[in-house]
Amino acid sequence: MQNHNRAMYLFAQLAAISQEKQQLNQATEFLLLAGLEAVQADLPDLSARCRQLISINHPRHLVCKHDDLKTASEDPDFENFMKRLNKFCTFEKAEHLLQELELPTHCPDDADYALGTFAILSGPSWEGA
Repeated sequence: MQNHNRAMYLFAQLAAISQEKQQLNQATEFLLLAGLEAVQADLPDLSARCRQLISINHPRHLVCKHDDLKTASEDPDFENFMKRLNKFCTFEKAEHLLQELELPTHCPDDADYALGTFAILSGPSWEGA
């Protein structure tokens, strides 16, 4: 069973990397994965931050039609999109990509993934967001 907090952290790192490279579609996909993991981890502030960043890159994105990612994930129309999204990048693939880039796959203190994720989503990649 995967740790939702750790998965959220991994996907947020990949979103920031994609954003820095101006790969906005990939950044959006990773933000969505991070946000959905935040929903699973019961971290509404982090899922809201992911949705906010998605809406900046793609204001007409499917999730922007909903008040939050939890509501979006419960929409039957969202089911097919989530299936495709889950094929885009699994937890294991995210971990592998970060290892290839020699980036951490655990929070530095290995305790508070929420703070680590918030720091990533508020860092230089998202200036002005």
